[in-house]
Amino acid sequence: MQLEGLILKDVLLRGARTGILALPIHDAVAVEFDNQDWANDTMEDAWQTVMSKFHAPASNKVNIKFTS
Repeated sequence: MQLEGLILKDVLLRGARTGILALPIHDAVAVEFDNQDWANDTMEDAWQTVMSKFHAPASNKVNIKFTS
C-alpha cells in the first residue's frame, strides 16, 4: 500500500508541474480524455522509478504468448 501511494504521489506531482489535473482513485488516476496517453506513460515511468529503489530488476513489461 505504501508503494502505491508513492507512485501516485509522483504522478500527481508530475501532473501539477505540467498543468495536468490528475485525481487519485485507489491505485489509478483520473485525467481528462486528451491526457490519457500522458497518464499511462507517467504511471509506467513512476512505477519503474519507485520500484527500482526496492527491487532493481523489477519491470512493468510482460511478454505473453498464447498457445493453442
